Amino acid sequence: MKKIVFLISVLWMLPFMVSAHTTVSNSTPEEGQAIKEELSSMKVEFAGEIEKQSTLTLKQNDTEIPLDSITVNEKEIIGTVTTPLTNGSYVLTWKIAAKDGHAMTGDIPFTVEIPETKKTETEETEVTESEAPKLKESTEQSRENTLEEPH
Repeated sequence: MKKIVFLISVLWMLPFMVSAHTTVSNSTPEEGQAIKEELSSMKVEFAGEIEKQSTLTLKQNDTEIPLDSITVNEKEIIGTVTTPLTNGSYVLTWKIAAKDGHAMTGDIPFTVEIPETKKTETEETEVTESEAPKLKESTEQSRENTLEEPH
């Protein structure tokens, strides 16, 4: 009889124990996403509440990229960077404690593929062209000074 009561108690408690764990509901960037613009913050949202001691780490080719700040809210953890990420493959690793104390971890791999713009090349050409008249004036003035000097 004791075994049956114990078994019924465990089965009755099982749904409550499972519902206390949480899962990722959304993330920025998403798993496998190719980022085409500068990324200044990364966010992982969970279905349930998480504890304040939860953390994020960011790695590129097994080299950790320091996050400038990590903020933990009720159901999300946000990491920010002030230096833009360079093109390449990254892994955002989250480690959380659900409200029931259960520790969980996961990885979100993504890539940064920011295209080089032609605007940069155009700006460089514009600067070179705008400097050309100044260079010409400087060269002509040098010749005049050379001609005026007595030998």
